[in-house]
Amino acid sequence: MKEKEKKELEEDLDARGHCVEEEDVLCMCKLMERVKEGKVPKDPTYYYALNGVKSLTRVVCAIPYWREHNLKRAIFCHSFRLNDEYTFRDVLPYFTFVWTNKRKGMVPAEFEGLWNHFPSESALTQKHNLARHLREYTRANPSAENVHPLTWDLGDTNQFLAWKKLFETEERPIFIVKPVNSSSGKGIHVVETFETIKEHYPEFSRTLGLDQHLVQRYIRNPMLIENGYKFNVRTYLFIASLSPPIAYFHTGYVTQAIVPYDLSNTTNRMGHVSSTALQKTHPDFETKRESQKWSWERFVAELVAQGRFDSPEDFVETVEKEMIRKIAHTVKAVLPTLLKGYKRGQFAYYGVDFLANDENEFFLIEVNKAPSATSSHNKEKNLVLIPSLINEMVSIVYEIEKKRKAG
Repeated sequence: MKEKEKKELEEDLDARGHCVEEEDVLCMCKLMERVKEGKVPKDPTYYYALNGVKSLTRVVCAIPYWREHNLKRAIFCHSFRLNDEYTFRDVLPYFTFVWTNKRKGMVPAEFEGLWNHFPSESALTQKHNLARHLREYTRANPSAENVHPLTWDLGDTNQFLAWKKLFETEERPIFIVKPVNSSSGKGIHVVETFETIKEHYPEFSRTLGLDQHLVQRYIRNPMLIENGYKFNVRTYLFIASLSPPIAYFHTGYVTQAIVPYDLSNTTNRMGHVSSTALQKTHPDFETKRESQKWSWERFVAELVAQGRFDSPEDFVETVEKEMIRKIAHTVKAVLPTLLKGYKRGQFAYYGVDFLANDENEFFLIEVNKAPSATSSHNKEKNLVLIPSLINEMVSIVYEIEKKRKAG
């Protein structure tokens, strides 16, 4: 572990009255040195190994919890390779709990411990797969019709041609194009003409479409906050078990665009895509940082002040319960696919994003497989919130596994 990273970790833990012990936290390469030298106990009391620690430091603030609940040999890993000589698989036998940012190729099927991913979760987290599953599910379940905006896979010939016909016949077509497997607003553009699409995506073909991209009906009348700004709502989904299905919803936060919404100017992404990663590129971001990310409580209070809801309790009954219903439909839509390769002990934590229109309808936009475990914004709150969330998740998974083993 680099000195700077260890110092940051020590500061985070020290704020809670805990110190970092040499045996508590090891960088992965250090662990491999001990493996080579035969110095790793067969059943160590506690082992917490890190790789890519910069992005997971806050997670390790949960160490006091691991000790309290006797969780041994936990690993928090970001990158696939440790160095030129060792890979993740080389150290896996020394651990019983694995938390990784990545899914593909990380944990082999024979691993018997707890892991925070499902092997087939791309059905949920890749935008075109999610749209396809919801489209098929809605045919048999009409009540799920408004879960997701109308979406077409530009890499699917039939869907592309259906969308193209609509695009060519509408008086003022406005759609939003997105890569199927990206996040943080990367590669997203609002489009009104074929020329605009070609400008942003040179590989686009008016006869063949655009592989690895989808297009959605753009919400022209979005709900606005702070007198005219568009926003994105982040909530959390925790799936503790797939068999039987056990899932939990948690409220999150709101990210606001720092440029006022203007439908007459769809070329300025700053007013249409409120992702923090994109908004950070605006020259005024630092001066407007505090207004860019809202707490859930502030967001609800704003909508009550606008007269959209009578009270925070009314918002819970109207919106939060509707969000839960739409997330439940989404999980049911992908469940048969998620069960492929599923093993007991696997669980997952996702970021679920919603957009709202001016009629108080909230639409599920996408599901993110690796919601950030750290944040440079509102650091003090995250130091409390994130370990608390992770502690609750692991507690639930452990309770489920204990009951399963007890029969």
